Amino acid sequence: MSVGSNPTLSAQGRLPRKPPFVMYPQASAATNPPMGLVVTVSGAVGGIGTSTFAYALALQQASSVLIDAQPDGTPIDLLIGAERETGTRWRQVHVTTGIDATTVLTALPQWQSVHLLSSDREATAHTSALTHIVAALREEHMVVIDVDARNPIIETVQPDLRVLLVPTTIYGLGAALASTSLDCVVVVIESLLADFTVADLRSYLPQACVADVRHERGVWQALRNATPPPVNTSVMTAAQVVYAYATGSH
Repeated sequence: MSVGSNPTLSAQGRLPRKPPFVMYPQASAATNPPMGLVVTVSGAVGGIGTSTFAYALALQQASSVLIDAQPDGTPIDLLIGAERETGTRWRQVHVTTGIDATTVLTALPQWQSVHLLSSDREATAHTSALTHIVAALREEHMVVIDVDARNPIIETVQPDLRVLLVPTTIYGLGAALASTSLDCVVVVIESLLADFTVADLRSYLPQACVADVRHERGVWQALRNATPPPVNTSVMTAAQVVYAYATGSH
C-alpha cells in the first residue's frame, strides 16, 4: 500500500484455496453497523489466546479492521486460515502522506466480516504507518489492534478502549499488577493449570474485570485439529460483552 498523490496498491498473488480453517462459522459474523472505535487487545503474558480474542472482537462489527502489531507472534492471517487471501500485508505498506479509509479497505484481504492487516516473517507494524491507517479508519470503522501490552504504539494510536487478557496464574497476576495501565478493562482467561479461581483473580486486580473466558476443551481441541470449534463459546461471549462495554450498550 503506497500512498501519495496517486495511491497505488500492491498485493500478493492468489494461491490455491485450502479448506477454510475459521474459528467461528460464517453465520456468526457481525451485523452491527460500522461505527468509529479503536480497541487494543493485549495479553498480560503470551500464549493465552490474545489473537484469538482480538479476532472474535473484530467479528462483532461489520466491516471492522483487525491489525496485527505482534512482531513475535503467529501472523493473524495464518492463525485464522486467511493466509492465502489476496491483499496487502505489512511488508507492502508504505504510507508517506494522508490516506483514506476506502484505500485501506480496498487493499486489505477480508475474512468473514473482518479486513486484516497482518504481519509476516518479513515485516510487522511500524508506528508511522499505523498512525496514518488508524486515523483514516477511526471515524467510521472499528479497528482492533492485537499488540503487546508494553508496546509504545498503544500510546501513539490513543485507543478508545484497552483490553488486557489475564490468565488465572501467578505469572499472569504478577504481569497484570506490574502493568502501568489502570485505564484498561480486563478479560480473565481461565487456565487449565490455574493458581487461582476466576473470582479470586478478579478480586486481586485493580482494573475493571468485564468478562471471563472459561477453559473449554472443545475449543482447544478444535484448534489443534484445524476444525471449527463450537459457536457458543465463552470466547465469543466475552467478545460480545467487551463490544457492548466499548460501545456503551452494556
